[in-house]
This record gives sequence, C-alpha cells and structure tokens, in this order.
Amino acid sequence: MFFNVIFIFVPIFVSALTTLVLAVYILTRAENRRKLSRIPFGFFLIIWAVLSLTAGLIHKNIIGDGAFIIYISFIIFSIYAFTAMTKELCRRIIQLSSVLGIAAFLVALVQFIVDPVDRSVSTFFNANYYGFICEIIILVSFYALLSFRNWRIFYLISIAVNIGGLLLSGCRSAWLAVFGGAIVIMICFKEYRKLLVAFVSGVTCTGVVILFPQIIPRFGSMDTTESLRFQIWQTAFNGFLKHPFIGQGFMSYWILSHGMGRADQPHAHNILLNALDSYGAVGVILLLIFIVPAVIACVKKLKIRPVCALVLGVITAIIIHGITDDPILGMQTGIFGMVILALGGARSDEELRGSTQT
Repeated sequence: MFFNVIFIFVPIFVSALTTLVLAVYILTRAENRRKLSRIPFGFFLIIWAVLSLTAGLIHKNIIGDGAFIIYISFIIFSIYAFTAMTKELCRRIIQLSSVLGIAAFLVALVQFIVDPVDRSVSTFFNANYYGFICEIIILVSFYALLSFRNWRIFYLISIAVNIGGLLLSGCRSAWLAVFGGAIVIMICFKEYRKLLVAFVSGVTCTGVVILFPQIIPRFGSMDTTESLRFQIWQTAFNGFLKHPFIGQGFMSYWILSHGMGRADQPHAHNILLNALDSYGAVGVILLLIFIVPAVIACVKKLKIRPVCALVLGVITAIIIHGITDDPILGMQTGIFGMVILALGGARSDEELRGSTQT
C-alpha cells in the first residue's frame, strides 16, 4: 500500500496497471473480501458498478466499460486501504506524499525551463491533473503542519513548493479549492484565529489578482475558456436528458461530444454533470447513498480521529474543483485522491483499546 503511492507519481499507465493488479490480488484473499463486505452501504456501491457496466454494454461503450473496470480497481484498493489503515501508516503516507510532491515540482520546473510557454505537467497526464495533485499535497502538508510536532519546516517547504507547482500548471480551479479545503481543516481544528487571518488574506489576494490578473497564469483568459465550458455543460446536460435513468456508462461525455470541435472533451468538466451522463440519476443516487453516510461518520469521528479533518478538507476541495473540472476521474489523480481519503480509516488509540477490550 505504501509503495503504491510512489507509482501514482510515475506515467499514467504504470500507476493504473499497478493499482489494477493490487485490486485483483486483494480480491483473491477471503479475509480481504470479508473486510470489504463489512463496509457500510457497500452493497449500493456494487449495484452502482453493475448498472454502469450494463449501461455501457447497452450503448456499446466498450472503451468506457474497460476504463470503468480499472476505475473500480481504484475504489477497491482505497476501501481496502481504509480498512487496513493505521496511525503510523497514515503518518508515513503523509510524509511520502509531501516528499514526492517536491520531486514532482522539480520535474515541472525543468519542463518550464525547457519550454516556458507550455503549462507544466510534471509526471502526470496533463497540467490540470498536476494542479490537482499540488492542491491535495498542499492540504496534506497543511494538515501535517497543524497536527505533527516534527518536520514542520519541511511541511512549510512542501506547501510553498506546491504553490509554485500550481503556478507552473496554470490550473485555475485549484486555487479556490485549496482555500476552501484549508478553511474546513481550520474549522475542524477550531483554529479560528488562523481562519480569520486566512479569510483576510484570501480577500486581499483576490483583490490583488483582480487588479493584476497576470499574477495567476491564464486568469486573464477566463472569459474565453468559460464560454467553452458553458457549451460543454449544455452538451452534457442534453445528453443526460436523453438517458436520464442509468446513463450511457463510464466516459459517456467523450462519446456525446465526439466531433464537436473544442467541446470534444474526455469529460464534462463538472463532477455532477459528468456523473449524470455516465451513471444517470439512479447511479448518482446510489453513489450518494454510499458517500453521504461516510461523510457524516467522518464528521462524527473528528474528536477521536484528527485525520478526518484532512479527509473533510480534501472532500471540500474535490467538490469545489469539481464545479469546473472532474479531477477525481483521472487515473493518477483518482488513485491519489482516494488514497488520501482512505487515511480516515486510521483508528485512534481510544478505538484500538476499545476493540481490544471487547
């Protein structure tokens, strides 16, 4: 599990294949299958997967179904990671993520030096995916800064370096997502003074960027790119209306938009519209039946599992980023996001004592 995090920071096909192999290995062991079967509302997740694969077969979305099988392996791996997570493993994954984030920035910096015109992708599939990785690592390092006594200077460096990565990636959606995720983490830790400072700093930075848009790469081109996004969203919504119940399977928007010029995209650039196209209203409801109770449980366990603050912050970032993109859909970004969410399974000493006594 620990080493799979490393494979996320290598070319996309390696990270996808590695996770697929691990998921298959996990399912071959009866003990692991029993652990997975005990996940609350997991049955609804199985129904969702079967319906999505069925929709893909009905609409001859063979490529989508193939990609979905790989994507399911990410989910299986992350759920297993959640059940097997310990406090020590959680700490090591946080440390490793921050180290790899710095390494990824160095790759991006070399790319910028060689070609300062193009957006840096580092070791990821595209620049937006790299931006999402930077976004999550900033939140991971920020959580570590508030939680751990050691390595504080290192986590500050990690935050600064990955802010540099955001600039090199030119990913505009990540800035607000980072800010929103950090606010949620501070609320969870009841760091209200830091929250006030963050709010004032955020308002000030927003004003500066509005006055000097060249500070943030591609900020000045929002007028032209947002009109394209509205076209993409309209196409996606119309596709949902044609198949509103179970959708057309994974990556449906890629089929819907084929031949539409600039609007021809692999996904709908909106996490909800993309889900509605792929899984339909029934599939989205099944996903929410699984996700919402998990989020509620995470909130309830905040007092005994501090890492739940990070999980809630990352969920917030994914939702905000998901307004204009769908970062959790990517192979590398999807695995990394799910691994970080799996950190919420690290049980506290109090819980471990309770389970030992019973």
